[in-house]
Amino acid sequence: MKQEKIVLGIGYTNSCNMNCDFCYSKDNRMFSYKQPIDVWKKFFDKNGKYIQSINYGTGENVLEDEWFVLIEYIAEKFPDIVQAVTTNGSISKILNEDKKKKKIFLKTISEVDVSLDYSSKDKHNKIRGNNFAYEWALDTMSFCNENGLRLTIVTIGLDQTLELDNIEGIFNIAKKYNAYNRINIYRKSIDREDNCELSYNALMNFLQWASKNDSIVELSDPLFNAIYGNENNIEDKSGVSSFRVVSDGRIYPSTYLLHDDFLIGNIKDENFTFNKKFEFSSKVIIPDDCKECIYVDKCKGGAIDRRILWYKTFNHQDPYCPFLHHNESEYKIFINSKRGDFKSVHAGYLPTLFFKYGS
Repeated sequence: MKQEKIVLGIGYTNSCNMNCDFCYSKDNRMFSYKQPIDVWKKFFDKNGKYIQSINYGTGENVLEDEWFVLIEYIAEKFPDIVQAVTTNGSISKILNEDKKKKKIFLKTISEVDVSLDYSSKDKHNKIRGNNFAYEWALDTMSFCNENGLRLTIVTIGLDQTLELDNIEGIFNIAKKYNAYNRINIYRKSIDREDNCELSYNALMNFLQWASKNDSIVELSDPLFNAIYGNENNIEDKSGVSSFRVVSDGRIYPSTYLLHDDFLIGNIKDENFTFNKKFEFSSKVIIPDDCKECIYVDKCKGGAIDRRILWYKTFNHQDPYCPFLHHNESEYKIFINSKRGDFKSVHAGYLPTLFFKYGS
């Protein structure tokens, strides 16, 4: 049987020039250690043939000089690996000040995911803890347009950010820059409390609004695709063919499950390879309450990380399951069939939602 190629999320650095309340990796910032660049190169020498795509996130990777060495090395040695990056908007400022870095970036990175949580400058700067966050985000969108890079705008899905006035403003910004919108449903932190929340009603009201505006492109999330989608099954591949690597080399099954209980390995381990099945995937079960559901074969209980983060167990369905709140027929939601040339590294990387306003 042919080995399924994997998608990787890599946080090459924990360094960041912002301070977001909802940051899932904030606790990792106390660990400044990074594996040496030669360790990363050896890891890819051994595992590059198993990798389909990489998205760089967690910290602000362009702040690290050696990150540019790594992406160039991967592009030269494994040209079939698609490389993308999620940024708070610092990209344009840094690359426009360094021609060498700009050249490396443009020949290696094919997609840029820019964070924008509020259409209001003041609100976005406040939630990001940086007075230049909004300005940098728009500058980076312009940079992507000028250089022909595929562009998505990612918004953290919270009650406040999904208020219709705000989200319509963000969608209009995306339309201006010919970008797809991506909504990253808020996840709880596994180890700490915060003041952030995304209620079921806020999420569903937003999805219904997006549906009425013919904006939904892909529900790349097992729960929402199973119930409202018109695509083939979208499975949660966490710990199967989707993994997260943090700066000190630790490997986890998900962007949000950065905890020792879910540790899979480390890139410094000479015998580590992705060409095998990992124990984590065998622990994931379909919850008992889901087994009689008509959507169980597609949904399989919903997003794995949400189940663990909310309930600390696999044997509970997704917290946004409509049957925990209302009958699914209360919300009429349909995916836009005019997908065009939609393509994104994030569609296979983690459960997420895609939109194109006015498409």
